[in-house]
Amino acid sequence: MRSLFVCCGALAAFALSSSLVAPAAAEAGVIVLNNGNVITGRIRKEEDTAEFVTMRWPYKHLTHRGHQKYEHGSAPHNIRWHRRNTEKQDYDQPTDEYWEKYEDIEKYPIDPKFMALRERWLLKRKRQEDSNEGLVVIDDPLTKGPRLHPIPVDAGTFKVQKPEGWSSLVEDNIWIFQAKEAREGYHPRIHVFAGPAVIGQADDQLQWFESRMKRVADEGGFEVKDKAHLKTRPGGGFDQVMSTRTVVRNRPVMALRKVFFRKKHTYFFTAYCHESEFPELRALFERCMASMRINEDAKPAKKPAVAKKP
Repeated sequence: MRSLFVCCGALAAFALSSSLVAPAAAEAGVIVLNNGNVITGRIRKEEDTAEFVTMRWPYKHLTHRGHQKYEHGSAPHNIRWHRRNTEKQDYDQPTDEYWEKYEDIEKYPIDPKFMALRERWLLKRKRQEDSNEGLVVIDDPLTKGPRLHPIPVDAGTFKVQKPEGWSSLVEDNIWIFQAKEAREGYHPRIHVFAGPAVIGQADDQLQWFESRMKRVADEGGFEVKDKAHLKTRPGGGFDQVMSTRTVVRNRPVMALRKVFFRKKHTYFFTAYCHESEFPELRALFERCMASMRINEDAKPAKKPAVAKKP
């Protein structure tokens, strides 16, 4: 549109009137105060510190100083959240990251004109949750070797996809998937089951698990080869992934293990094979492990809101 103005005076007037509405896009930063007020303007990198953030207005004539310093803290006029504009990204309103932290508007009130953003974020989150409800792991079509069966096995308390072409059976509530071919007399197999919840701190539960593994090994034949960092879940419980080497009947067996410690049950996933075959099968084991879905991890359906009586 500006190219249509041939008069310099008209062009200048157009630019001035636009500036009175909002910050220029390239200058947009945003601050949300604890009282719910939302301020936009320019935030310089050197003026974005752990103690203060200085918001500069796009044009100085809008205030007597052209800038305002805001402090981090708990007072109503202090900063609750902010984002500084960068060369690649501008911010003139609260982002999805804001709503993830401050969804509760009764606890964290905000200017009502931004409520539409919250509703949009809630719908986006709902769509994401719905799309994950029946999630299954789909193998890359270029992946070589065994693949996962597209339909998960439903064990009641969990679901998991077995390798395609492997046999499956249940013994003592343990789901066992086994390959047809063996190497050096040992068939690759996967055991998945749920047991009683283990009571105690995380370290105590892991020590209990490792002690159980040592019982089934020959003397001195159990070794933890690598162990990932303990992963704590936001909804409660924690997960532990490790690979182990066990000697049973003078046969070296490698296993990829994952233990899901939860409130109701402890879930075990173990994929075994002869040590010489482990490098070839590890990727398949990891895909199978990633397909596991635990029912008690599912978020409960929210009850419909009950209208308050006037």
